Amino acid sequence: MTLGFILLIIFLMGLITYGVKWLPFYTVAFVKDNKTIEVLGELLPPAIMAILVMYCLFLIDYQKTSSIAANYMAIGVVVALHLKWRNTLISMISGLIVYAGLLHYS
Repeated sequence: MTLGFILLIIFLMGLITYGVKWLPFYTVAFVKDNKTIEVLGELLPPAIMAILVMYCLFLIDYQKTSSIAANYMAIGVVVALHLKWRNTLISMISGLIVYAGLLHYS
């Protein structure tokens, strides 16, 4: 393989990666008034949060008391902050910080 061929492959990979990442933003402009997109935009964030909570509850080691307490306290923080501010990012990051802190200090 020549250097030119390797550089061409790297360029094409970068172009494809850029295109895949920006494709959703370009397509939203064409479907702005689509009711399906609006409904998905309203329903997906709470659905994703519910799936993450169920996944966390599934992984709890019920033999360790500290693990149970850390999980349920972190879930409580996530729920409380999400109900107060309706900001998914703040509630998830805060729950992660509480969970990691409780596991580290218990």
